[in-house]
Amino acid sequence: VNSSDPRKSTFVDGCGIHEVLDNAVYGELSADCRVFRCNNSRLSLALGVRQFRDGRPVEGSGWRMDVPKGGSTRLVRYAVYRSHPILPAGTSGNGLVVQTRGEGTRNLVEDCRDRLEEVSTLSLDELEQRQREWLDQFWQRQDIRIQADDGGRTQQMVRWELFQLAQSTAQIENGVGAKGLSGSGYSGHYFWDTEIYILPFLIYSAPARARAVLHYRYLMLPAARRRACALNLNGALFPWRTIDGEEASAYFPTGTAQYHIDADIAYAVAQYVQVTGDEDFLQAEGVDILVETARLWMSLGRYKEDGRFHIHCVTGPDEYTVLVDDNLYTNQMARFNLLAAYKAYQHLREKHPDLIGGIRERLHFDDDEADKWSSAAQAMFVPFDDQEGVHAQDAQFMQRPRWHFDQFTARPLLLHYHPLVIYRHKVLKQTDVVMALYLLSSWFTPEQKLADFDYYDPLTTGDSTLSAASQSILAAEVGHDQLAMQYFRRSLFTDVD
Repeated sequence: VNSSDPRKSTFVDGCGIHEVLDNAVYGELSADCRVFRCNNSRLSLALGVRQFRDGRPVEGSGWRMDVPKGGSTRLVRYAVYRSHPILPAGTSGNGLVVQTRGEGTRNLVEDCRDRLEEVSTLSLDELEQRQREWLDQFWQRQDIRIQADDGGRTQQMVRWELFQLAQSTAQIENGVGAKGLSGSGYSGHYFWDTEIYILPFLIYSAPARARAVLHYRYLMLPAARRRACALNLNGALFPWRTIDGEEASAYFPTGTAQYHIDADIAYAVAQYVQVTGDEDFLQAEGVDILVETARLWMSLGRYKEDGRFHIHCVTGPDEYTVLVDDNLYTNQMARFNLLAAYKAYQHLREKHPDLIGGIRERLHFDDDEADKWSSAAQAMFVPFDDQEGVHAQDAQFMQRPRWHFDQFTARPLLLHYHPLVIYRHKVLKQTDVVMALYLLSSWFTPEQKLADFDYYDPLTTGDSTLSAASQSILAAEVGHDQLAMQYFRRSLFTDVD
């Protein structure tokens, strides 16, 4: 069923896939494998199928089984699929156009055939045992146990959510979609959800998979450089919404304008390196991400007469407030991004003097540019409203009238009210300032956190399912225990509901 809710499944007309019937692809490889191609993107997928009836091979895709009354038969089907990483062409650090879409379809068929040969020799018991061993390892290392007086319901839901993470991050060749494997919402695209919400779990419990996620972002750098160039910016601008490295958001006020995606990815890089100590990743890929995202902020922002560094015309995590100046979350995360790039450079220069020359040459920067990142970070403007005694979400937020929550009660707002009606009011889709308080906790005092939370929480509709988690964490930190539990349960039951 088609839905006007963009968070749910969407019927896509005129797209789909078709089978590739090409002898040059198939050749003499295997009759078990077929190739399919997306009509629009031209991305290809090879599917291999091998079937056995009562232990004997069954040829072809069309066949008939005759089973006598009271008899039985057993059909076993093995299926293998292969596709290339779905990355677009882009621009390298030297300005050269690079192509990263894959190597054609013949090798996909070869891979399918080889894998089919391997797995079709295994019994179902052997396959089940392999799966059991994998899951046993997952639960041994990544289980979270919670005691609650509710008959085990909370524990059940926590483990159900953990299982979603297990299956969604078992294969990361093409990233991690916002809905994982449990739903087709958002068309399989992924957003900052990956770095801010999923990666911390992987960084602490499965660092190799965390690195695979960050490596996939690294492979997007050429396209991100091209995207920044299209917006007359330096460095790299990662897509707000993507499935292959290209920007897939059709509505720029809540899409491309969410420049904070760059800082979110930089935050994840810094977190991963700090927790794991993976110097190899930092030297080979992480520093590239940090440098190119820092350059983005230097070209997007500017110094003003007050001597502070300002960033204009952006959208923060709260998509009910768009195209604003000096969004608190964006400015503070940009500050973190700039400091992370500067500190990473200083660290590499001190610890790996033999490598730093090659890194500088690869990325075309020097000490002077790095010093400018540090200076801009120190001068970053932090909006604060003296009258209310709280951080302002952005430079214009405090001048807007409050949303009439008692009169306009339909939810979610974006499905019932025109965006321009929403944008001109004090009303939040999700916690913007509160998210900054959580991610950059040490930059704020306990008193600031309490005042900010108490001001913004009543303005938050929670129309974004991402909102309740950070609200729960901050509510607990500032002493609102009952409210923290309320948000925790809302977040916990969102997916299963």
